[in-house]
Parts: sequence; C-alpha cells; structure tokens
Amino acid sequence: MSISATSINTLWLIFVLYWFVLAFFAKKSIVRGLRWRQTIWFRVLLIIAVLIIVHVQSAHNSLWKSLTFSFTNPIVNTIGIVVCALGLGLAVWARMYLGRNWGMPMSLRKNHELVTSGPYRYIRHPIYSGILLAALGSTLASTTWWLLVCVAYGAYFFYSVNVEENMMTKEFPDHYPAYMAKTKQLIPFVY
Repeated sequence: MSISATSINTLWLIFVLYWFVLAFFAKKSIVRGLRWRQTIWFRVLLIIAVLIIVHVQSAHNSLWKSLTFSFTNPIVNTIGIVVCALGLGLAVWARMYLGRNWGMPMSLRKNHELVTSGPYRYIRHPIYSGILLAALGSTLASTTWWLLVCVAYGAYFFYSVNVEENMMTKEFPDHYPAYMAKTKQLIPFVY
C-alpha cells in the first residue's frame, strides 16, 4: 500500500474513532427520520464499498489492478491528502459547534438548539460537505474506488438534507427559514 493510501486510511480511522467516542455524549433523540431497517441498504452498500477499497489497496491480483486507477503523481497525492484532511477537519469543526445537539442524520434531539455559528454561519450542512470533500481527497490520494463512497454518501446526504431541513423548519418556524435564506446547503457562497 502506498504512503498516500496509508495516510488516507489513517485520517479516516482517526475521524471514525473521534466520531464514535463523541456519540456517547449527545442528547437523546426525540425524532428519527428513518429507522435502521429503512437505511440498512445504504449501510450495507457503504460497508461493501469500503471493504472493496481496502481489498483493492492491498490486492496483488491483476483483475483488481486493472479495475483500479490511482494517481501516481506525488503532487496530486499530496493535494488529495490535504483535501481529505481539510474535509475531515470541516466535519470535526462542525461537530464541535453542534456539541450535544449532534445526532444521526435525519434525527432531532431533546431540547434541540439551532446552531448558526462557526461553519454553520456559511453552510447549513458542513458535516456532509466535509465528508464529501474528504472522500474526494481520498480519491485523489489513494484510488478511484473512493468515488463509490462519494456517490453513496452524496445520494444519502442529498436525501438527508431535504428531510432535515423540513424537520428544522417545523422545529424552528420563526428562525430556520431566515437562516436558510442567508446560507447555502453544502458549498459556501455557491450551493
């Protein structure tokens, strides 16, 4: 496995461990948009995609190598590592601002508060933006199989954004529409 692929795997491992530990400190959920059975297909596909990526990175057979494209330019690899780190950093920064209000996608917490500071000043869903940016960086630094993760997460996040914004509009009818009017969903100043 290359140094850039190892760097990407290490960044993601640290991110997942951080995310897992902080989940224990979140407020209790009062509303969940979807139940486990309804999202199992997504989770299974995501696990399969990650397992394929890890296998491809360590595979020595010619079939996997012929289906894989990796950038061999060290400048592109370095840019990918930086983009991945920036994306994961954005997600962590957003999670810090959410504090105990963080929940699984499409959930609402008890005594939920509307957070509009930090990265939320510019983007309504910076955790999603950060994860997508990190997956794109992983593609540049590691292997194009990360595009599977980009597509899977992208589809799930675009769906989640709509569900969450409907929930937040109902929960904060006096504040959320005004907040939506002055911020973008996923990309600052663009979209």
